[in-house]
Amino acid sequence: MQAENYKKNINEEEQGILLLLNKKLKIYDDYNQTQTQYKKQIYDLNQKISAESDSQYYVITSPMEGYVSGLTKTNGDSVSPHEKILTIIPDTREMVVYLFLDSSSIADVTCGGRVTIKYDSYPFQKYGVYQGIIKDIGRYPVDPSVIESSYGLKYSSPMYRITIQPDRNDVVYAQHSYLIPSGSHVHADILLDRKMLITWLIEPLIKFFKDNK
Repeated sequence: MQAENYKKNINEEEQGILLLLNKKLKIYDDYNQTQTQYKKQIYDLNQKISAESDSQYYVITSPMEGYVSGLTKTNGDSVSPHEKILTIIPDTREMVVYLFLDSSSIADVTCGGRVTIKYDSYPFQKYGVYQGIIKDIGRYPVDPSVIESSYGLKYSSPMYRITIQPDRNDVVYAQHSYLIPSGSHVHADILLDRKMLITWLIEPLIKFFKDNK
């Protein structure tokens, strides 16, 4: 009878040990599953952080060597599409001037035409008038909003952009040379025709006689 009781107690102890082992194994399984889930969450978060970082920073390489001028934005500022944020001045200092003409004037302008230039920063009464040549004529008009955002000029209607190559990139006064800074505003006159005044007066008469022959 006593032996049977010992045997029964041993069986109960063994069952208790098995239950504890099963609980221990379950705890290990739960721990491993939880750890795996946490690792996956950490990995997903790192991927999101990396993607966010990549979307916030872009490296744009300048097509030319030079220095930055007219910077309009700082770190943290937002930038709209087509918005001008800086100007790169090439080391060659090859300067161009942009003029804007309406559709009523563009027909008389041709590449190779001569232009007289007056720089607002250097009054022509003191520094003189300079020359340039028309290098390019825009094929399509530019919207006023684009002109204002890119060049700071206001127009009420679309304008054609004319590219001028000045004969020199400086002005001279009292034997001193002054380089023209980027972004300078100018006034320019395009030389359309060099007809003599008498030609302008006679031309309508010639046309009249030809039409009435």
